[in-house]
Amino acid sequence: MTYASVHDCLNDAIPAQPHVLRGYLWFLLQAGYKPGSITLRIYSIVDRHVSYGLPFPYHQKVLKRWIKAFERLCGVPRRDKLAITATHLKSILLAPRSSLRDLRDTAIVALGTTCALRVSELSELDVCDLLFDFEPGVLAVRVKRRKNDQKRAGLWPRIAHAAKPEFDVVALLRVWLSRARLEVATNCEKSHHPRSPCRSCGRLFSRIMGCGEKIFPIGHHMHGATANTVRDAVRSSLERANYNVEEFSGISMRRGGLTTALAGGVPSDLYELQSGHSSSAWKSYVRPGQHDKLLMFYNSFEL
Repeated sequence: MTYASVHDCLNDAIPAQPHVLRGYLWFLLQAGYKPGSITLRIYSIVDRHVSYGLPFPYHQKVLKRWIKAFERLCGVPRRDKLAITATHLKSILLAPRSSLRDLRDTAIVALGTTCALRVSELSELDVCDLLFDFEPGVLAVRVKRRKNDQKRAGLWPRIAHAAKPEFDVVALLRVWLSRARLEVATNCEKSHHPRSPCRSCGRLFSRIMGCGEKIFPIGHHMHGATANTVRDAVRSSLERANYNVEEFSGISMRRGGLTTALAGGVPSDLYELQSGHSSSAWKSYVRPGQHDKLLMFYNSFEL
């Protein structure tokens, strides 16, 4: 409506006249709006017309052609973030940790990568979601909610003890719980409310006060780690391991877990048990890292 008011065409805005709609979209394009933002505005205008029972000047097929045209005109190459591979993870685990924050960040990245977890899944874990010795020598992680888990069946990825103590993620998590003074409460609510946050045990990864060694107490409105906390943990851990943090983001953990599994020959039908993928959607996360594999296509020419 602001556009229509400035251009003195309020009477032609609702229902939208073709020349007003085209002018508005051209204005957005010249102003540098992204194709996604323009698409949202197009469909919000369509929704407003539908809600008032007004006719819309263009068919759905025409709008889709416009959206594709905007993507061709404004699209830019997407810069994919790198995966945290086994080499990266080992460097992170060996990097010096001088504070409680460093310990927490390392535990976040190690757990998120080995279990191929999403950022949101990591931030929602409670202390009682870590089931030590679920099976002999195996840690099970209870993921309460997943994006594609409509029935809230949950997910139980597993990790085991490492051959070398310095790479043992299970032991690292125990150290974090001990240093942060977190433990499963005697009045834990998880058995009664398995899909809800546990108010007694609190979040597994807590936020830390300033530069100190103290965490916010359970129940405090700033107690639990947020998605931004997890993303910052990825950058901090990689920076301590002397990697260029601009090449990584929160998705690097999930991408790294799946990429490493593929390189290690893990059957794709097992991905659902560890990462929660129930279809071939996991392929969008995989990024081949070995140069010899990337050159297989070229080498087939035997030049």
